Amino acid sequence: MKNRSYVSTLSSVSVQRASSQVILLLPILAVWIATNAHAASATWDLNPSNGDWNTAANWTPPTVPNGSGDTVSFAVSNIAAVSLSSDTEVGRITFDSGASEFNIIVSPLRTLTISGDGISNNSDISENFSIVVDSVSNTGTMIFTHSATAGNMTTFTNEANATNVFAFGASTRFLETSSADHGTFINNGAATSDAFGGVTEFFAESSAANATIFNQPGLVQGAHGGTTFVLDVAHADKATFISNGANVSGADGGNTTFSHRSRADDATLIANGGVNGGGGGQIVFAEASSGAASRVELFGNGFLDLSTRFSGNGIRIGSIEGDGVVILGTEPLKVGSNSLSTLFSGVIQSFGAITKVGAGTLTLSGANTYTGGTTVTGGTLKINNRSGSGTGTGAVSVSGGTRAVGALFRARLRLGLGAGRARSSTLAKAQASRSPLPSRAS
Repeated sequence: MKNRSYVSTLSSVSVQRASSQVILLLPILAVWIATNAHAASATWDLNPSNGDWNTAANWTPPTVPNGSGDTVSFAVSNIAAVSLSSDTEVGRITFDSGASEFNIIVSPLRTLTISGDGISNNSDISENFSIVVDSVSNTGTMIFTHSATAGNMTTFTNEANATNVFAFGASTRFLETSSADHGTFINNGAATSDAFGGVTEFFAESSAANATIFNQPGLVQGAHGGTTFVLDVAHADKATFISNGANVSGADGGNTTFSHRSRADDATLIANGGVNGGGGGQIVFAEASSGAASRVELFGNGFLDLSTRFSGNGIRIGSIEGDGVVILGTEPLKVGSNSLSTLFSGVIQSFGAITKVGAGTLTLSGANTYTGGTTVTGGTLKINNRSGSGTGTGAVSVSGGTRAVGALFRARLRLGLGAGRARSSTLAKAQASRSPLPSRAS
């Protein structure tokens, strides 16, 4: 019994001692865990040995930041061109106040993923990310995921495909609920015939937020421009998308495409015209995508293409202005949801219809050729064309709002040449026999 009591007492003391040791170690263990949870968080050195992100000696502490919980800091450095030699993921990238002007290069066949808070630029200069392509069209990829944001005063350049393999160039992708924030994105056009440009893509529920996105044109005959795709249920928010026209005959302009059930929200969508026979910038709404309250500006042979858009309810955009081209589809285009007053002096073509909605005034002054008719349900539709028919060749009806007409329109009404009524207008009949403008000027 004495032995049992001794053993029992000894065991009890041992447990107490072990428990005391564990209790004493717990704060140390907590500190160790807190310290090592971001063990790979680091700051780029003032004097790194080279520009390789994936070399530990280039960082303080000497470790490679490559984890979803890692924070990377860039301050002042004598080497500001930093390239990836391996796939890399970090949670956050911070540019400190007074930081050098960096260029983070996402090399061909490499991916840089930002999966935490995103990018924070506290410097007073723009910081750059280059997503590049090699001579045989291997591309780099940059990915924002979860709720990561692209930051402010940041510029992302997606290089074009380098060969004629009918593939896109380098890309920046937004997944889940990530955001382009206030970043600037440049999708370069190709310099080789049949090659495609760089790409910015929005998937899932991601947002273009307040970004500015440039889709640059192809640089030689047969080359395609840079492209922005807004897909799934992603949305454009208040971003500005600029698709520039080509300067070379036979080259395509830049392209902004909304597809699936994505929406343009309050974005500004600009398609600039090409010169010297170059193709115009393109804005495309396909499938069940929505123009929402977006402001559409078309110039020269820059165009808005609705021919592949379908939902059964028509497509609504905020406003349209400029002197470019609109290609209607099978559903009516409802213009005016942002209630701005705008002038469109370009050409609206194809077999669709126009419906004026909202409180603003839409002035049509071009020789339009669309055949589906015109309806006014809100605001004012002003017809002020100098030639042809401002309302195409279909009937015009007013079920709300007003229709105002210019002097030339009123003169035609007195002569029995009422624009927009194909059954009784010899002018409209003459227009109907004319070939519509091509969807892509070249």
